[in-house]
Amino acid sequence: MKQLNIQFDIDTLTCIEEGVSRLLLWARREQLKLSFFVNMGRSIDLKLSLKKALFNRLKADHISPVASEKTAKMPIKEKLGLRNVFRTLLLNPKIGANNLRILDTIIEEGHELGLHGGNNHALWQHGLHLMSSNEVLEGIQSNLDLLECRYGKKIIGFCAPGFVYEDRVLNILKELGFMYFVEPYYGRYRSDVGDASIAVCHGLFRVPINIIAERTVPFIENACARDITTKELVAPLGADNAADRLHIYGHPCFEGINGLDMLTEFVQQLGAEYKTETITTSVGHHCLDRRECE
Repeated sequence: MKQLNIQFDIDTLTCIEEGVSRLLLWARREQLKLSFFVNMGRSIDLKLSLKKALFNRLKADHISPVASEKTAKMPIKEKLGLRNVFRTLLLNPKIGANNLRILDTIIEEGHELGLHGGNNHALWQHGLHLMSSNEVLEGIQSNLDLLECRYGKKIIGFCAPGFVYEDRVLNILKELGFMYFVEPYYGRYRSDVGDASIAVCHGLFRVPINIIAERTVPFIENACARDITTKELVAPLGADNAADRLHIYGHPCFEGINGLDMLTEFVQQLGAEYKTETITTSVGHHCLDRRECE
């Protein structure tokens, strides 16, 4: 039997205000349990965004890169909608902290809730190296305390914005009581623990996403951008050497809205062709934990 983990990172207004509710309705209909990782803070850092835009413009003047099909993704305006693009640029509100009732529903319906960074998604993704360890610690701890106090349960999972990690981040996560972190199978700690199996890294379980396109582009989003069929997506997953634990990720702003039909077809076809059990990441982690303890 294959175990399927379906993970969604909540890091935009469209994710929290529109995509999550559609995914929860979908999960009820399909009888699935999902893993959500929420950024409690703001989506962008305006100063950093302006510098990045200027850098990309200068780079474009000298280089004309041809995007690989394996890194193709959907346009921002199609994922967020123009209204929310402007709301983010002008207001840049807090994502999770301003929408706690939606997070309540995730918990009430039995899904997993983990943290997705600290107080600012873009600052972490593009400027973690500029942040002091105290800034990183305070950003994680303040949001962790808010969630654990509200729900009366331990938050054990963490997924970094852009999957950007450093050793000091893992040390902080362990200190705060997290049990695992998520990154692509080809991520920073691949050389330490291998590709696709769950393994202990810096005192935490490293949970690899092994259904993912190149350069961290979500699998379903990439498939929609390339206009390929679910049959083409599912076929390689049944190969003799394919992993028994499958882990896919995306964002509610796309997979919960325009990409939901493709995601539905993918999950249904995977279940039809191979015996599949869909579980949350934390359930998979606890299964591994029990095996190690026996």
